Amino acid sequence: AADVADLERRLPRLQGSERARVLADLTDACKSDNAKKAVAYGEEALALHPDPATEVRTRNELGWAYMTLGDNDRAEKTIEAGRAIAEANHDEAGLARALNNLGVIARARGNFARAVELFNASLEHYRRTADRKAIAMGYNNLGFVYGTDLSDYEAGIRYHLEALRVREAMGDREGVALSLNNIGIIYSRLGDYDRAFANLLRALELRRQIGAKNRIAATLSNLGEIELSRGQTQRAMTYHQEALALRRDIGEKSGIAVSLRTLGDLHLALDEVDQAAPLLEEGLALATAIGDKGLRARALLSMSALERKRGHASAARRDAEEALAMSTTMKARDVTRRAYEELSASYEAEKNYGAALDAFRKMKQENDELLAEGRQKQIASLEVRYQKERREREIEALRHADATTKLQLAQRRFERNAAVALIVVVMVIGFLLVRRRSEIARINAELSVTDALTGLKNRRYLTQTIEADVAVALRRQTEGNDLVFLLVDVDHFKSVNDQRGHAAGDRFLQEFARVLRQTSRSSDVVVRWGGEEFLVIARFTDRVGAVHHAEAIRKTIEETSFTVDGGPPLQRTCSIGFAAFPFVPSAPTLLTWSQVLRFADDALYIAKRTRNTWVGLRAATNGESFAERDTETLIAAGAVIVESSERGAVAAAL
Repeated sequence: AADVADLERRLPRLQGSERARVLADLTDACKSDNAKKAVAYGEEALALHPDPATEVRTRNELGWAYMTLGDNDRAEKTIEAGRAIAEANHDEAGLARALNNLGVIARARGNFARAVELFNASLEHYRRTADRKAIAMGYNNLGFVYGTDLSDYEAGIRYHLEALRVREAMGDREGVALSLNNIGIIYSRLGDYDRAFANLLRALELRRQIGAKNRIAATLSNLGEIELSRGQTQRAMTYHQEALALRRDIGEKSGIAVSLRTLGDLHLALDEVDQAAPLLEEGLALATAIGDKGLRARALLSMSALERKRGHASAARRDAEEALAMSTTMKARDVTRRAYEELSASYEAEKNYGAALDAFRKMKQENDELLAEGRQKQIASLEVRYQKERREREIEALRHADATTKLQLAQRRFERNAAVALIVVVMVIGFLLVRRRSEIARINAELSVTDALTGLKNRRYLTQTIEADVAVALRRQTEGNDLVFLLVDVDHFKSVNDQRGHAAGDRFLQEFARVLRQTSRSSDVVVRWGGEEFLVIARFTDRVGAVHHAEAIRKTIEETSFTVDGGPPLQRTCSIGFAAFPFVPSAPTLLTWSQVLRFADDALYIAKRTRNTWVGLRAATNGESFAERDTETLIAAGAVIVESSERGAVAAAL
C-alpha cells in the first residue's frame, strides 16, 4: 500500500516513457487487490505507446488484473499480444511471464495438460534469466497443477518443496507463505490434517503481516476446509465467511465463487436448504460467467446435491451429467469420482437402479484407482527415504567397525590377531546387515498387502492369494468347500465425516474393522476393499451357511456402539451382499471368481436400497448365459434367486 501511494504521488509530474513505466509499476502493484484500478493504469500505459519491454510488462500485469476480474478471454488476448512482442525482442523475462500467465488461464479452463506445458516452458525461460523468485514461482505453479488438479500428490509436494527451498534462501516472505499454503493443501488431501493446519497457520501469519487480501482469503478458505474435515463446522463457517468478505471487497470473482459454493455446501450438510440455495445459485452463475470449467463442474455437483435435497431428482441428474462431461474432458479425476457418486445418488432418487448401479461401480473404480496410486506413491516415497537413511546408518556402522579394528591393532600390535578380529567384525556386520535386509524385505512385503489405516489385508493380497483358494475349491467339489464372498458396506458413513470430522471417520473405520475381524472365523480373510467397504472371504465353507454368517455380521454391527472421539458413541448399521464360488455347482468353471464377486457387488447394491440388510444371490439353473446378462435381468428371468434378511422390502425394491 505504501508503494502504491508513493507511485501515485509521483505520477502527476511524469510524462512520456517515464510515466508509462510508473503506470506499469502501478498495474503490477494493484493487479490482485484492486484489479479495476490496475486495469485503468494498464490501459493508460499502453495508450502512451511505451518501449517494448515496458509494453510486455504492462500487458502481462494487465492480463492478470483481467483474470482477477474473471475476464479470461480479454486476459488471454492481452497477454498473447505481449508474448509476441517479447519473442520478437528476445525478452526472456517478459516471455517467461507471459507463458506463466497463459498457463494460469489454461488451468482455469480445465486444460491441465496445456497448463503443465506452458508452466514448463515458462520455467525454462526463467532459468535462463537466473531470476530465483520467478523460478520458484514456476515450481509453485507446476506443484499446484499436479497436486490440486491432477491428484499427483508426489509430484505436487516435490515441486512445492523445491519452491519453498528457493524462497527461504532468498528471504522471500510472500513466496514462503505461498509455498506453505500449497503444501498445507496437499497434506490436507492426504488426510494429514494436523500437518496441513500447521503449514496453513504459518502461511496465514505471514500473509497478515504482508497484507495481501486475496492471499489471506485463500488461506482462510483452506483453513476452513481443514476445520470441516475435523468436524468443526462452526469454525469452518467462520473462516469461509471471512474469506468471502475479503474476496467481495477486492472483487476476486473466482475466489467469490469458491467461497459461495463452500458455504452453500456447509449449509447443505446441516440440512439448511433455504440458506444453501442462494449461495450455490450465485456461485454457479459466477463460475459460468468467469468461464472456469473446474469451478463450474464443482458448482454443478453442489447444485445436484441441492436439487436432490429439494426432491428434484431429474434436475439433480442433469447437473451431475454435465459436471461429469466437463471433468472427463479436463481429466480431473477427483471431480470425475465425485460426479459418478452424485450421478449414482440422482439415478437412485429417480428409481433407475440399473443406471445407479453402473454409476456407483464407476465411482468405486475411480476411487480405488486414486487410492491405489496414492498408496503406491507414498510407499515408494517412504522407501526412498528409508533407503537413504539405511545407507547412512550402514556407512556409520562400517566406520565404527573400522575404528574398532584400528583400536585393536594399536592395542595388540599383532597383525594376525588384528586381521582375524577385522574378519570377525566384518562377518558380524555382514550377518547383521543380511538379517536386517531380510527383516526389512519381510516387513515391506507385509506392508504391501496391508491396509495402512485398518491393518486389514488389501486388494493386492487378494489378487496374490485367491487363485490358490479357487484351485482348492475346484479340486474339492464336496459340501463345505465353497468360497463365499461377503461385501460389507457401512450405512450412512458420510455423515460420520460430515458431523464428527475425517479423523473420527478414520477411527470409526478402524473400530469397524476390529469388530468385523472378531465376527469372522480365524480361517476367513477380511480385506479393506475401499473407503467404507470391506470384503470377507469365507474360505472352505458351506454356501448354505452364508446367510448365518451375514446375519451375524449385520446384527453385531447394529448392536455395537463405536467410540471415535470425545463425543457420544456412534451407532451405525451395515449392508451386506454375498455370493458363493462356484456360482453354479454343476458347472464350477462357468464363472470366474471375479465374476462371482461382481454378483456379490450387485447383491450389496440391492441391499443398500433398504440398508441394515443382507442380500445373497445364487444360481437357480445351469447358468449358461450368466456372464453375458445383467443381474437384474437374470433375477427377473428366475435364473438367479435372491435371499434376503428383509424379503418384503427387497422384493419391493427390485
